[in-house]
Amino acid sequence: MSFFLAGAGSPLVDFTAEVNDSFLQEFIPGCKGGTLNIDDAGRNRLFTALKSKILRTPGGAAANTVCALGRAGVDVTFFGKTGNDEDGNYFRTELRKSGVSTDWLLNSDGQTGYCISLVTPDAERTMRSNLGVSTQISRKELSNCRWQECSWLLTEGYMLQIPGFETVFELAKKAGCSTALDLSSIELARRFGKTMPELLKKGVDLIFCNSDEASALTGVGSPEKNVEYLADLCGLAVVKLGAKGSLVKRRGESFIRIAAYSFGAAVDTTAAGDHYAAGFFYGLAKGETLDKCGFYGSVLGGAATAVPGSRIPDKLWQQVMKIIK
Repeated sequence: MSFFLAGAGSPLVDFTAEVNDSFLQEFIPGCKGGTLNIDDAGRNRLFTALKSKILRTPGGAAANTVCALGRAGVDVTFFGKTGNDEDGNYFRTELRKSGVSTDWLLNSDGQTGYCISLVTPDAERTMRSNLGVSTQISRKELSNCRWQECSWLLTEGYMLQIPGFETVFELAKKAGCSTALDLSSIELARRFGKTMPELLKKGVDLIFCNSDEASALTGVGSPEKNVEYLADLCGLAVVKLGAKGSLVKRRGESFIRIAAYSFGAAVDTTAAGDHYAAGFFYGLAKGETLDKCGFYGSVLGGAATAVPGSRIPDKLWQQVMKIIK
């Protein structure tokens, strides 16, 4: 079987809860809006302290993108590793419900990764996560994947923390597969700032990042200069600007400014960027122009901010599909 897109990332189960700022101050060390790792004891303490409803959904940046594309009818698969536990079974089941092939999803003893997303009234999310067995990917497992069966590979930036994982870009490109990277976090941009340009130049055809991530990576200033710099490295770059929309640029062409698309006041920004990427790839799968790809991205990204959690409910999803079709 052939796929338009293979997502490569950490299979996570997301737990989303609404909290106020005083809850963060009392129970959450670290900066509001940041992401830190926790252990099971920390997870249990958080769940005990939470009084609001906890929403469970499949998560992880690349998984969110392929789930949205699968729901839109695009042939997609997912490469990652879950634990042999209830969360892993739940993750696999939910991917299949979204139309995602799980043939490439690995399984091993240990714990499936998870992320607890605490959302304050300003729609900001503070996350505490445990990647579980998702980081236990070997070079042999990367080499055994049938990248030649895919038109595109999308990797989330978090996977670059796994030693040797960057070889996935070389393997995919040798197999004739175009490659994309969603940078995923400002911390990663800072950590890999010195080595990332060479990786982008040699191994990545398309990069997604938000304005803060782009600035941390490039150090060149404005979003317009950032998208120019990144497009020169990769060939195609997307810089997301939140409520101000996004910038899209192909090397050798002028950048395109894409307006944001609103479905009302933002409730939760979780997975908004992942859904933007899904909309953009939907346009690529349909052979659309870059401005139309960006428009699709804005629609899906805007819909994701209108609801809590990392999944767009069916009723809103039907509205989204009417707009982009």
